[in-house]
This record gives sequence, C-alpha cells and structure tokens, in this order.
Amino acid sequence: MRDGEAQESPIPPTSSPVAYRSSARMRHLKQNGVFMKLRFSALALGILLASSLHAQSDSAPRTPPTAAEMVSRQVGRLTTLLSLESSQETSATAIFTTEQNTLSGLRTGMKTARTALKTAIEANDSAGINNAATQIGALTTRETVARATADAAFYALLTGDQKAKFAELSDRHFGGPGPGFGPGRPRD
Repeated sequence: MRDGEAQESPIPPTSSPVAYRSSARMRHLKQNGVFMKLRFSALALGILLASSLHAQSDSAPRTPPTAAEMVSRQVGRLTTLLSLESSQETSATAIFTTEQNTLSGLRTGMKTARTALKTAIEANDSAGINNAATQIGALTTRETVARATADAAFYALLTGDQKAKFAELSDRHFGGPGPGFGPGRPRD
C-alpha cells in the first residue's frame, strides 16, 4: 500500500461493522458445520424436554371409575348399539346399578379371601388353603350369579329386534351367547 492512498476497507459500505462481524461469524460457523451441530443440539434438547414433560403428565395416578360412571358408560353403549328407549335406559341403569352394588361387596370379600389364601400358602397351612379356596369358590359363584341375573333382567327388557341385534353383537364380539355387555370384571 502506498502513502496517500486510502486503504480499502473489508467492511462493505452499506453495513455496519457489527453486522459485518455477525455475518462473518455466521459464515464461519456454517463452513465448519458448527451451525448445524448447534441446531441439532437445540432440536434434541427440545425433544428431550417435551418428552420429559409428557412423561410427567402421564405419571399421575388415575382414579378408577366409580360404579355410577361404569353403569352410565355401559348403558350409553347399549343405548347406542341397541337403540334403547328412555324407559329401557332407566330400567337398565337400575339393573346394572344393583349388579355393581352386589359386585362391590363381593370384591371386598374376594380380596380378603385371596389374602388369606396367600397367607395359608406361605405358612403351608392345608386347612387354611382349603378354607380360603372354598371362600373364593363361593364368592366366584355369587359373582357369576349376580352378573347372569343382571344380564337376564336386561335381556327381558329388550324388544324382539333388540334381542336379535344383541345376539348378533354377542356372537360377533364375544364368541357366543351369554353375558358380555356387563361393565367388566375389575382387577384386584
């Protein structure tokens, strides 16, 4: 460079030095692949945070439905499938509520009998095993009777067309006739 000549600036005349340094830095990052690594890291961090937040929301314990909620869903399903009239809905609600109340008491007895069976097994107590097994058998019989009685009372409410539709649905979804539209067996 000669004296008196103006030095040509590497900074474009239309941009400020800060903008030039910023764009030069971006070019450098892009050329070295650092920019892509930063973007990928930010994306991975976002996914990780989102999944951990989702996992936290799913970890909250869910409360099981009440007997009234189970009966309501069951009657709603049956109303949709069989086109029940309002009087049939009312009767079905009463029938399945009675069934749920009976089953609720039986569930408590079943839990007690299963606990007694476990205790008898651990103690190698033959008499206790027989007693608990007899209780479980009796409770299972009462459960089956309660479910079948409710299903029979509901079936008696249906018209001929509804009975045909009920039989068709039972055969197709449950492998044959019999109870199948009950609220389901609870897990102990």
